[in-house]
Amino acid sequence: MVEMVKLLVDDQIVLEYNKSIPLPEQQLGYLEKMDAMMTKGIELGGNKISQPDNTQKAQFVALNMLIHLKQSDDTGAIAMFSYLVNRLPDLKQVKAKYINDKVGIEFVFDRDHSNWQKVEFTPLKH
Repeated sequence: MVEMVKLLVDDQIVLEYNKSIPLPEQQLGYLEKMDAMMTKGIELGGNKISQPDNTQKAQFVALNMLIHLKQSDDTGAIAMFSYLVNRLPDLKQVKAKYINDKVGIEFVFDRDHSNWQKVEFTPLKH
């Protein structure tokens, strides 16, 4: 069974990651370097965090992933997405939503993304 993790930005699928394909050693080494760098401290939401936990690291990486996407740096975005999928093994979706120049990020662990479409109903006039 192929297990896909999806990144959705404003309800649109932007990236998909196939968890059944293992990462090459070089890329795993890069993820280890990322972890080591973040262990030294990160800035999240304007606050310096000297010893970030795994959740804070994931939030930091997700925000950086979105920055890479905005800069059309697909390689950087994919590297960040790889980190999230490999460090959060139960991850099924990352949802980002922009509202008034701010972004909200949700990590979804309990349900796969379904390809449903929103249907709007217009009231009938009598």
